[in-house]
Amino acid sequence: MKILGFILLFLFGLFFSVPFKVVQSTQQEVVGGRMETGSSTIYLVKMVAKKPSTKLHYEDLWIGIKHYSVTASHQKPDNTISQDFEKGDTIYIQASQQYLPNDNGEKEIRAEKANKTPIEYTGKALIGYTFKGKKHYFEISDLEILSTENRP
Repeated sequence: MKILGFILLFLFGLFFSVPFKVVQSTQQEVVGGRMETGSSTIYLVKMVAKKPSTKLHYEDLWIGIKHYSVTASHQKPDNTISQDFEKGDTIYIQASQQYLPNDNGEKEIRAEKANKTPIEYTGKALIGYTFKGKKHYFEISDLEILSTENRP
């Protein structure tokens, strides 16, 4: 009986795989040219979908304990942006943390949402997605740090 249970667990493990492949995950600091524009940290996850948007929905991104509500976007051949995608399409999830100056001129975080993560993870980020109506999580082990972008 134990052997049969082990075989069934093994087979079920083979049939469920992550319905997307993470191609790149980055973190970039963006600094505005004027004091009142502040600065931002932008997180971007580039993926290739293995399933269409009718079955796969992205909802959450955690960076540490900071929670961001996200949606996946796809750039169509005519350069329009859509939230609908098909198998094989490149999709993006983006979140940003903005730092604006207060009355004293010191930068402070705006709209930070600290939220307990649904599962323990040891990587840099956690994606929450729904696949065929069931909630799943995917851990991103590392974020590539891009050079700081100075904007006018």
